[in-house]
Order: sequence, then C-alpha cells, then structure tokens
Amino acid sequence: VFSDYMETPLVKRLYLTDIGFFPKAANHLRVRKEGAEQYIFIYCTEGEGVIWVNGKEYVLRENQAFCISKFQQHCYYASEKDPWSILWVHFKGEDTVYFPVEECKVITFETQYATNRMMFLFDMIFRVLEGNYTLGNFIYISQILSLILAETYNREKDDTVEQNKHVTN
Repeated sequence: VFSDYMETPLVKRLYLTDIGFFPKAANHLRVRKEGAEQYIFIYCTEGEGVIWVNGKEYVLRENQAFCISKFQQHCYYASEKDPWSILWVHFKGEDTVYFPVEECKVITFETQYATNRMMFLFDMIFRVLEGNYTLGNFIYISQILSLILAETYNREKDDTVEQNKHVTN
C-alpha cells in the first residue's frame, strides 16, 4: 500500500519503510554485512545495547539515539546483563540531506521533556498505523518522522536554558 504513495511530494521527502518496538529485547542481534537500503534510527528507552558500524563500537543506553547510514555494514545487539528496549524506524527520502544522519554518533536526550516528546512522537506514528492506510495518514506519518529527526538533531538539548525569546525583523 505504501508504495502507492511514495511519489507524492509530501511523502517522498521523508518516509518510513519499517517501524517497531522491541521491549527488553534479550538475545536481540541483527547483522547486515551489506547494510540496509534505508537509514535505521534506533532510540533506546531503557537498558543498553551495542551498535557496530564500520568496525567501530557505540554503546547505546537509555534516552539515547543512533542512526545507521544506509548501505553501511553494521551489527547491533542487546546487552546480556541489561537488554535494551528500543523504538526503531527504517526510513528514506529526499529530506535526509537536511539531517546529520551520516555522522555515526550517539545522541543523548538530557531532559525528561525531550524523552517524553520522543515517546509521544513514536506513539503518534503507531496510532496512525493502526488506522487506515490513506494518503493523508502517510503524509501525517512523514511529518512526524521529520519531527523525530528534528528533535534528535536540531532541537536545543537543554530545555532548562533560558534563551532570548524576542523575535526581530
């Protein structure tokens, strides 16, 4: 169904191909020697796991996210002692160039506000996917995915910092 909408201007900018939630994913292991055709965004809600990309190890813990670039050889797995719970999404689109999804770095969400927003955004996508697979819903999902990436890469990480709120011309 989704392939019918992939060429729609508001969808092709940024769209998911797969999404899920693995709670307390003991023995979770994924190896892709050829990588994937999509970017893979992983958000850890609890526990920890390890991601290997191009021979470099990244440990992902609670309230941290990581994006694996498309076609990058990788492996990831849950910790044996404290297996992670992860929200994940595979995505593609023209707008990926506007986010530093190729950087291979762990992003930490410092505040409860930021983690609540991430949970809310993923929950919104899951709720929409429970409904009808209409063009309107796929446009909506595309916009939420954009918010997830903006929350991760572009939003100020410290919600407690007082900032100058004046808007000037």
